[in-house]
Amino acid sequence: MFLSLKAIASEQQTILGFPSIDNIGIITISECNTGKEYKVGTMASNPYFHFSNKIIELSKSGSVLVKVRGVVVASENLEIAQPKVISVLQGECSEAST
Repeated sequence: MFLSLKAIASEQQTILGFPSIDNIGIITISECNTGKEYKVGTMASNPYFHFSNKIIELSKSGSVLVKVRGVVVASENLEIAQPKVISVLQGECSEAST
């Protein structure tokens, strides 16, 4: 079975929003301003664990914002392919500049 992935834009996009991690470790970002949900695509083990651990650590003290750069593709959901984590910080969308 093949999944059809369609690039929404061939260029890199930066997504800023609130992260969540489900019970099997998939990270999703709810984008500031639009509320669109983006699944973070496949990452190497070390960057993934650093990213997820930072989200978990900061979420103990309040809201967490992440900025991730990658190519947005559509399958069943929006996905950030070839993700590169730019930042993981505490804060709110209204406080962040894009």
